[in-house]
Amino acid sequence: MRILFAGDMAFKYFDEFPGKEKACETFSETARVFSEYDFSVLNLENVLGNTDDYEPIIKSGPNLISEDDYIE
Repeated sequence: MRILFAGDMAFKYFDEFPGKEKACETFSETARVFSEYDFSVLNLENVLGNTDDYEPIIKSGPNLISEDDYIE
């Protein structure tokens, strides 16, 4: 059994969601690597939601949010 542990991945590569085709193209190599393992554990470092309604919290690091279109 092979398990991949990865950390701190965020979908903050675009100012706005580029569309499913471009997002899949951008992350295709990442998806290929993940598919080589039986299980993958990943720390998603950002919130997925509506960026128009987002109010950042006070904290020491950056507030990361990406459009909820990335959920698909």
